[in-house]
Formats: sequence, structure tokens, C-alpha cells
Amino acid sequence: MTAFIIRRLAAMVPLLLLISFAVFALVLLIPGDPARTLAGGVHATPEAINQIRHQLHFDEPLVQQYWRWLTHTLRGDLGTPLFQAGSVSSGIGSRFPVTLTLAVGGMVISVLLGVPAGVLAGTRPGSLVDRFATLGSSLGIAVPDFWLAMILVVLFAVGLHALPAIGYTSFSQGPVTWFRHLILPWIALGLAGAATLARQVRGSLIDVLDQDYIRTARAMGIAEREVIGKLALKNALTPAVTILGIQFAYLLGGTFIIENIFSIPGMGTYMLQAIDAKDLPIIQGVVLVTAVIFVVVNLVVDVVYAFLNPKVRIS
Repeated sequence: MTAFIIRRLAAMVPLLLLISFAVFALVLLIPGDPARTLAGGVHATPEAINQIRHQLHFDEPLVQQYWRWLTHTLRGDLGTPLFQAGSVSSGIGSRFPVTLTLAVGGMVISVLLGVPAGVLAGTRPGSLVDRFATLGSSLGIAVPDFWLAMILVVLFAVGLHALPAIGYTSFSQGPVTWFRHLILPWIALGLAGAATLARQVRGSLIDVLDQDYIRTARAMGIAEREVIGKLALKNALTPAVTILGIQFAYLLGGTFIIENIFSIPGMGTYMLQAIDAKDLPIIQGVVLVTAVIFVVVNLVVDVVYAFLNPKVRIS
């Protein structure tokens, strides 16, 4: 395992460098000139625009700009926003816990709904339960999370007045209010993951239950609950680890629209405000952090999968 982890960490270095350059270069292709906006927009003089471009180092070659940005980033300095106070690092640091809370809550919903549904469908293939679970998972995958979020707002906030439609309260200010503000975003984020997870668990469980060692265990008189719980389910859930890792990385990087719908001050709202203002340092910082999260989560998934499956370590 140690050698496997070292190899994966070594492979991450060139990948992260490539990602950082791609993030820096692609963001510069966004239409619009922040220097012109800072200088006064359409009424800005060429001299004022050139002066601001020089102050922001926009007049330097691309490679020199990238090296300056990379060296600061490696020290934890993601730059200073063009149109906001503070630093990009502090802005992301204050908003990341909110996005992390959304992602973790969405994952909990996915696991609580997806695993039992997949187990019930996988142990009864072709039954009414299996058909209902398959239909539900198909709908969950097909329905966009932003559309589901708006439906939930209409039903539970506008119609029933049971839950707040927008806003966010920190846990320290009141756990009950914090939970009430997040339950709808959690459901909107978690249902698609639950549908994908249920389908994966169902397919894996059906394949495992058809193996020879399962038939041998049943022939030996081992109780069906032990056959499924101790033998089949462990092997069936191993492929689901990959799905969970991908879903978690997606939730961390894909809560932007949900945060905007529910007015939650996470990284998504921070990013959308920066895109609207063409604030390049914020865009670069958020995209880079999101990309690094994807890489790190994939590494964790690989390590967990290798721990569960020795064939991966050997290969």
C-alpha cells in the first residue's frame, strides 16, 4: 500500500501543474477586459487602461504571468480580488465550509436512500420492488438538480410554508435553523446521487449473488441474512466506492447553481459573482481549488479501492 500511495502521489505532481496552467490560461480567454472596467468602463482613456494593466501585470508575457501566479499560489496566496476587499484565499476559506456542508449532506442523502434501494432491488430482481426502484433511479438520474430544487421550493416553502426558501444560518447560530435552511438543498443535491448509487449497488449485488461461493454458502445452510450482509454486500459495495468518490467530488464542484437558487453563501455564489464582474483572481482561485479537490478525491478513492481490492495494488 505504501508503494502504491507513493506512486499515485508522484503521478499527481505533473497533473496538478498541467491543471494549474490550464486554469490560468483558459480564464484569461474570458471575454472582457478587467483593466478597462477598473479604469472606468467605456469612458476610460487608453492611458488609464494601460496603467492598470501594468499594475496588474497583464502586459507581461503569458508564461511570466503564470510563473508569478504559480509561485504565489504555492505559498497559499491566490491573489487579491479586483472588485472586492480581502484576499481570494480568505474568501474561499470562509465559503468552502458552507459548500462542504452542502456536499456532505448531499452524500448522506445519497447513501441513506441509494444503498437500501439498491440492496432491496438487487436481492429481488424482477419483483415489484425492483421495478419501482429502477423507475425511481431512472427518474432521479434524468431530473436536473436545479429543476428539482425549484420544485422543492414551490412545494415545501411556497406551498406548505414548512421550510425556508432561501438563506443560510451557521450551525453556531442555531442548529435547528441551520438544518431547516439546508434540508431542501441537501435533497436536491442528493437524489441524483442516490439514483446512481442504487443502480450501481443493484447491478453489483445481482452479479455477486450469482457467484459460486454464494451458492455454496446457501447450500451449507448459512442464513440468507448472513449470506447477503457478510458475504455478498461487502463485495457488491466495493465498486460503489468509486461512484461515491466521483459523486462527492462532483457535489463539491457542482453546488454552484443550487447555492444560487437558495442564496447560500458558498463557493458557488462567490464564483458566479466573480464571473459577472470578470474578477479573474477569484475565478482562477475557485476553479483551481475545485480541480485540486477532484484530483485529491480521486486519489482517496484509488487508495480505498486498492485497500479493498488487492488486485489493484498488484497491478
